[in-house]
Amino acid sequence: MVAELYGVKTWKEYGSDIDEFIEKIGFQTFNLVVGVSKGGIIPAVSAAEDHNCPLVVVSVDSHSGAGVRGQLNVHTGASNSEELEKEKLTILLVDDLVETGKTLTGVKEILLRKPNVLAVKTATIYYKASSDIIPDYYVKKMGDEQIDFPYAKGQIPVESPQEKIAV
Repeated sequence: MVAELYGVKTWKEYGSDIDEFIEKIGFQTFNLVVGVSKGGIIPAVSAAEDHNCPLVVVSVDSHSGAGVRGQLNVHTGASNSEELEKEKLTILLVDDLVETGKTLTGVKEILLRKPNVLAVKTATIYYKASSDIIPDYYVKKMGDEQIDFPYAKGQIPVESPQEKIAV
């Protein structure tokens, strides 16, 4: 069944989806969570806290200029990147949404090339049916509809879901 997700998601809805996301992951054993910036940071922090393990944030770009997609570039920040060098890593790779699958597949392949990485499982809150991959863990499958996340520019609620402030 394809969930009907469109328009603005509130923080309350998003929080409920993250709670369900953590439940779906369950008691799986990971010793490192890797979150894809920007959207994957919130669910990655939740997963890392729930599993009591370190978090590394990576940023990904695949633009070679003028909006043209090129080679996938993965960058780790200075903070906590030494965690990627530890032995016998079992990694949970987290993003908020998988649309095409290119980011998750590319980052997973890069991580699996490291000789100290034993396994990488993927987890997203939402994934589009048109994606090339199905994440190992996800909360909701969707069609082509757009989600406006509560953390997106211009989507931060003030008093009610109808009242927004410009960011």
